[in-house]
Amino acid sequence: MKVTKILSASIISLFLAGSIFAQQGPRNGDMRQRYDEKRGPRHAQMMENLGLNDEQKAEIEKIHTENMKESLQIGNQIGEKEAQLRTLETADKADLDKINKVIDEIGSLRTKMEKMHAQTKQKVRALLTDEQRVKFDAQPGFRPHGPGKDKGPHGKRMMDE
Repeated sequence: MKVTKILSASIISLFLAGSIFAQQGPRNGDMRQRYDEKRGPRHAQMMENLGLNDEQKAEIEKIHTENMKESLQIGNQIGEKEAQLRTLETADKADLDKINKVIDEIGSLRTKMEKMHAQTKQKVRALLTDEQRVKFDAQPGFRPHGPGKDKGPHGKRMMDE
C-alpha cells in the first residue's frame, strides 16, 4: 500500500514539475546564447564548461542519441505499466496479486533504466581528459537520458537535458 502511495505521489510530482519547467523560458540574453536547441541551456553550458574538442562532442552526441532511443522505449513501457496499474487499482474488485506484479515490473524497468544511465555516464567519462572528468563529475545532476528524467539543482526535474 505504501509503495502504491509513493508511486502515485511520484507520478503527480513528475507532471507538476513538467508543467512548471515547460512554462519557463530563458531569462536573459546570456542564457539564449548558450541554449542548445535539442537539450536546453544546461547541456550547452556543460559542453562549454568542459572545453570539449570537436571529436569529443561528436562522440558524446552519438552516445546520447543511442541512449535516447533506448530510454524512450523503456519510458514508454513504464508509462504502459503505470496505466495498467491505475486500471487494476481502480477495479471494483482489485486483485492485489496482479497489482503487485505490475509494481514489480515497473520497478524492474526503472532499475534497467538506471543501469543504462550509469553505463552511458561511464562511456562519456571515458572520453574525457582528467581535467574534464573532474569538471564533469562536479556538475550536479548529470543524467544522460531523455526529457523529463534529469534531476537538476535542488532536486528539480530538468525537462530538456
